[in-house]
Amino acid sequence: MGKKRKDANLPREKGNLPKETELTREDSGEIDLCDVTVTPNTIKKKKRICGCCCFCYVFLSFLILLLFTPVMKQRFDPDDLILDEVITQLGGAIPLEGLHPVDRPGLRMSKEGYEAHYPVVLIPGIISSGLEVWKGKPCAQRHFRERFWGTSLMIQKILLSRKCWKEHICLNHTTFMDPEGIKIRSANGLGAADYFLGDFWVWGKVIENLADVGYDESNMIMASYDWRLPFEYLETRDNYFTRLKSHIELLKSTNGGKKVAIIGHSMGSLIMVYFNKWVESDKGGKGGPNWIKDHVASETNIGGPLLGVMKSLSCVLSGEMRDTAELNLVLSFIKENLLSKNDMLEIFRSFGSIPSMFPKGGNRIWGGEDQESPDGNNTYVFKFTTPEEQWSLRTIISPLDGTTVQGMSDCPNENTPLDKMLNDTLKKKISEHNYPLEEALDLLREVMPIYMEKIDSLYSFGLSRNLSDPSYDHPRYWANPLESSLPNAPDMTFYCLYGVGKETERFYYYTESDEKCTNIPFVIDTKVNNGSDLNYGIQAGEGDGTVPLMSLGYMCAKGWKDKVYNPHKVKVITREFRHETESVLQARDNVLRGGTATADHIDIMGNHYMLQDIIKITTNKADQLHDRYFSKIQEYAEKVHLNKTPNKKSTPVTRKNGKVVDEGESNGRSTPNIVESAAKKVAEVKNTIKNAAKVAKEKASHKLKTEL
Repeated sequence: MGKKRKDANLPREKGNLPKETELTREDSGEIDLCDVTVTPNTIKKKKRICGCCCFCYVFLSFLILLLFTPVMKQRFDPDDLILDEVITQLGGAIPLEGLHPVDRPGLRMSKEGYEAHYPVVLIPGIISSGLEVWKGKPCAQRHFRERFWGTSLMIQKILLSRKCWKEHICLNHTTFMDPEGIKIRSANGLGAADYFLGDFWVWGKVIENLADVGYDESNMIMASYDWRLPFEYLETRDNYFTRLKSHIELLKSTNGGKKVAIIGHSMGSLIMVYFNKWVESDKGGKGGPNWIKDHVASETNIGGPLLGVMKSLSCVLSGEMRDTAELNLVLSFIKENLLSKNDMLEIFRSFGSIPSMFPKGGNRIWGGEDQESPDGNNTYVFKFTTPEEQWSLRTIISPLDGTTVQGMSDCPNENTPLDKMLNDTLKKKISEHNYPLEEALDLLREVMPIYMEKIDSLYSFGLSRNLSDPSYDHPRYWANPLESSLPNAPDMTFYCLYGVGKETERFYYYTESDEKCTNIPFVIDTKVNNGSDLNYGIQAGEGDGTVPLMSLGYMCAKGWKDKVYNPHKVKVITREFRHETESVLQARDNVLRGGTATADHIDIMGNHYMLQDIIKITTNKADQLHDRYFSKIQEYAEKVHLNKTPNKKSTPVTRKNGKVVDEGESNGRSTPNIVESAAKKVAEVKNTIKNAAKVAKEKASHKLKTEL
């Protein structure tokens, strides 16, 4: 008999034995069921199964806690609980002076004599404000005025009724307005954006610290809004900017005539920039050129994507970003079963606000084939890694790019000859090709022409040096700092507060999707890695973890020092915050969010040094604040040459009134574009196919009659 393994003492049926198992019997043809050799692969499989089971158990436990969060009426601070427990357990074993929670800045500064002065308006960023159901389909009617976004109800609905939740959270894909029979609106008041999903603070720390120095709802408001809407439609549907203007006027009149301090975070800073132009313009608030000067003392931009973010492009191209590409296999499986890439793409493309954060300024800001990237990164936004001969004949024109998105989780229909012709045309352009920003935007116009035609009518992503041209007094330019100017308010101060020193998405490697049933032809190539700043097909640069450094700091460090963009000499102060994380034992506040000095895009809202600056600004003691830089943004900014006229190939191209317009210059001359020529060819091919089909039908009918 062969040697028995000590760990193989359980009988197994012959039919269930793996191929790798060795069974020996020296003196007969019988099989001794105890002679089993278990291979390392079998042991690894068992470990994987055990690990997966453990993860699922923990994940389900987390979900159960999350689902029952609404019944917990008392909010607790997990930071304090952790510190108290650590101090209790350690006892007198080590010195504990540094472990005790430190007074938050507001408490400390109130003792030093800081008091509320300017009335304050807070403008939250994208996804920050809760969204409530005011009218819904039968599946949501029992949730009147409950939040479908921002509370644990959102998780419950995604888990138990994904289709219902998605139907209500998406806007109409054609109009970017309410779908028929559905009315979702932003929550109001300071509670609209203070916390997200229970105790995850967003504006909570800012509100708390301002309250310490004397602020309450009589001199501080949260100007929440439906962050899904295009900026122009915030006014069209909700009269948001009209109400914001009235709120500011009321705050001034009820607070002794003091001007207002406006504070915007993330996309809220773009809303603030847009409002500056809207309120002055006869096409907007009709407040006249002096309205900002008369009503606003300061504007503070916290982590604003002034020149856009790269992840906004990947969101609408493939429904992906670093947060989704870096998920491990188990989490990826869970995400795909809760919200797949198709679901994410459907949701992202219904939000008309996301393109407001498309990168702006073209290749002169971000680099191109004929000029170096000022921040030292590669000059392209997308790079396709699939060779031409490996592309399939699947349609490249996105099936989501139409007037309807019904059945978008189904497989696309079989390709028509027209689809194949478009594939052959685009494959040669896309295969192993690098796309700088301007070409990347043109790629979006080719892959999703209907969607981008609408977007180009709402936003502009170019750069102009002639803002005196009356054509720039239009809503599509007001959110672009390179196509608008700071207001006529020489006494106002504009503050830029943002974090640096954290890896941030800068460009993406793409490949053809290998999924047979998907509406997404391109996906991030997660196999591309270098072990440092290139992971899962995403190259990182410097920033705050969400917004690249050039977007955070260029306008503050140089752009608004230019008389073209700041003709009235508004004072601009830049304050950078270096990202420094603290361990649980080191942190004296914000234990679960990186400590008191984190400069992450969201967590900076609890950064004690940033909160100190906010209190100094609002209490009229900001004369202590001066420019402070930790990054190389000033060096990068000097490499940007805005007056350099780009060649024809690298000129920003967008649509205006149905025509392709050169935004690199302000004279509005037309520029040839492959999209228009391709559209003409497509129309010709369609007519040819239509005529051929008609002839074939007539011949078939004639043949049938003859046979009969």
